[in-house]
Amino acid sequence: GLGAEEIAPLMGVQRSSAATYIKRLYRKTGVSGHRELLGLVVRGRWS
Repeated sequence: GLGAEEIAPLMGVQRSSAATYIKRLYRKTGVSGHRELLGLVVRGRWS
């Protein structure tokens, strides 16, 4: 998966903002990493 450094330019935001968004996404979904988040998507539990 991409890290905040790679995601930031794609979103048009600073690296620190992308890192914050990633942390919030993890918190909201209850995961602790890219693999767990991908698992939610693959299992269809992403809304």
